[in-house]
Parts: sequence; structure tokens; C-alpha cells
Amino acid sequence: MKLGIYLFSQSSFNPNKRFDVLVERVKRYEAIGIESLWISDGLFSGTDPSIYPHYETLSLIAAFSQLTTNIKFGTLVSPYSIRPVTLYSKIMMTLDHITKGRVIAGLGLGTTNQIRENFGFKRMTTKDQFEEFESYILTLKSLFNNEKATNERFNLDNYPPNPLSYTLGGPKLLIGGGGEKRTLQLVAKYADMSNIEASNEVLEHKLNVLANWCDEVGRKYEDIENTTIRAIITGRTQEEIDQDIKWYMNRFVELGRSKPDMDQFKKDRIIGTIDEITNQISTLEDLGISHLILTINTDNTRNSIGDVYDQL
Repeated sequence: MKLGIYLFSQSSFNPNKRFDVLVERVKRYEAIGIESLWISDGLFSGTDPSIYPHYETLSLIAAFSQLTTNIKFGTLVSPYSIRPVTLYSKIMMTLDHITKGRVIAGLGLGTTNQIRENFGFKRMTTKDQFEEFESYILTLKSLFNNEKATNERFNLDNYPPNPLSYTLGGPKLLIGGGGEKRTLQLVAKYADMSNIEASNEVLEHKLNVLANWCDEVGRKYEDIENTTIRAIITGRTQEEIDQDIKWYMNRFVELGRSKPDMDQFKKDRIIGTIDEITNQISTLEDLGISHLILTINTDNTRNSIGDVYDQL
């Protein structure tokens, strides 16, 4: 099982997101041997910028890559519509060179929060969005393969890629989401990686749907690297674990939210001692997940993540 960390999101849940703090975490995760770091992407965040700065994602990847040599970086995910495909391809192919092949292009339709009309984005039906998204993917993959792109929808006529890709075929493409009719179909047709956020029961079903789509489009299911994201709470002692759970409960109150039902809280997360954590991760691996992305919000868990990595 590959282990990744969700480094930075638009959420206000974890307030420790200033650049210097992120730099130290990146260095630490690189030293542990973590496979990948993931950053959310979008133009809008409802948080107070004086407390929760919302940095531009691809700039962060460029900066962090210069502090590391092995760890990979991906977006989870970039709404395709916030950057023209020509701009996005140029940035990603430049990052392909800057990182020496360590960048992953994570794309998705984007949430309503990320593509609000009052921030300059046109209203589209879901059907039109998916058609445009697929056209975007096809153009992007052409450019990643160092081919000129022609696409009437985007007013492109023999647009040449420059720079050329550093890696053969360009950065890996991750498509995020679990929609069974269109999103997983697009994953089966075009993606190197999937990302489905769901409970174990739902995840098992979604992966079966993806496998069926692979059969339908003539793709080997095994060629897709399946990822999921889970929050984790662990520690070297039960006392540390209890402290981190208490931090979560207090944080819900601080943000004006209701405390969750404890059974549901535990079901939605990976919680326990190092041995218990590794057993829960093994269950995900049995379902077909080969790359687990962990959200870490508490210090005891962050201090114990090296032990989790070593155990795996």
C-alpha cells in the first residue's frame, strides 16, 4: 500500500496552514518516506485569509518540489474549468520538468463552491459540463503526449505543446469522484488513477462499477491505481489517541458545529493504535485500494505517522 498525505485543504478545520508550517511538514514527510503529498485546488475559500491563507496550489507544488527529491505531488482535485486547457497543460508540463516527473494531474468537475458563477464562471448543465470535461481531458492527453492539439470547443487549431513532457506521456492523470454514470466511465477511459471518497461498503461497490466500466471500454482494471482519502487518528498510547479525539470534538464546537455521533465519527475515519490502524488499512487494500491518502489534523497523529509507515 502506498501512503500519501493530504497536506492542505480549503477547510478551516485545521488552522495550521501557514507556508512556513507547511514547509516543515513537507520536509518531515519526505524524510519518513511518504509516497505522495496532495493539495486541494480552487479559486475560492470562505475562510478568513488573515488566519487561513488560501495559497495557489500549483505554485505550492513548485516550491515544495525544490525542498524534496522523492515525494510526489498531486492536486485533489483541480476543477478543470478554472484554467484553460492550454494554460493548465503548460503549467503541468513545466512542473513535470521542475519536479523531474513527480507531479500528478488531479482533475475533476469541481464543486459548486469552487466554480461559483459570481467568480466569473458560466452556468452549465451537468450534461454540458461532462461533455466539456471529456473534451478537456482529450486535449490535455494529446498535449501530454507531445502532440499538437486541435479542438473547436476551445478554439484550438494545431496548438503546439511547449515545453515537451519530461516523462513519457506526461504527468499521470487522476480523475476524482465516484459518479457511476459518467465520472467512473471517464476514469475507465482516460485516467491513470482514481480517487473515490466513501465508506468501505460504498467504496467496494464503486470499485466494482469502475471494473465494469473498464470491461465495457476495453481497459484493464489493474492498470488503474485506485486511491481513497481518510482522516486518521492514532498515537503511541491510548491516551494520545483519546487526546486527539477530544481535540476533534472541541474543534467542532469552536467552529459552531454539532458534535458528531461517536460511532459514525469512528466509522468515517481510521482510528486506533498502530496495529489497529494497519489492520484497517489492510481491509482497504483487500477492497482494491493501492494508494491511501491520509488527512492528519492533530499533533499526536502527525508524530506517529512514521510508525504507521514503518509498520506497513
